[in-house]
Amino acid sequence: MTASLLTDQERAELAGAIDARMATLRGEIVAGLRQSDDPTVLQLANHFEETDDAAVASLELATEIAAVERDVQELTALQRARERLRAGTYGECTDCGTAIPLARLRAQPAALRCVPCQNAAERASGAHAPPRL
Repeated sequence: MTASLLTDQERAELAGAIDARMATLRGEIVAGLRQSDDPTVLQLANHFEETDDAAVASLELATEIAAVERDVQELTALQRARERLRAGTYGECTDCGTAIPLARLRAQPAALRCVPCQNAAERASGAHAPPRL
């Protein structure tokens, strides 16, 4: 693999951004979990079978769960990025080994791939497939 072209200052900047985002995510996860213990949310869950609003209650609970799951996934990706920083492989595309542009890392600190490889991975997974009827 090609060595990362990040300077020590850029690496430090990105490490700080990763740590800051991780702290934010931890707070959001804790808030999301505490919200699930909120009596109002529990009351919605208890009224699932009793009211005509069961669909709304279900949607609200599913949305909360999905938000927490999304935050946990991002936190995990950021932890892996921090591990790559320590290992000296941060900023290298995991597919082709080229340096990931600094602008991309600033926008997406957990990025694993350069833009062309990320686009190819999304096409291969069908992430941007047009809707079908």
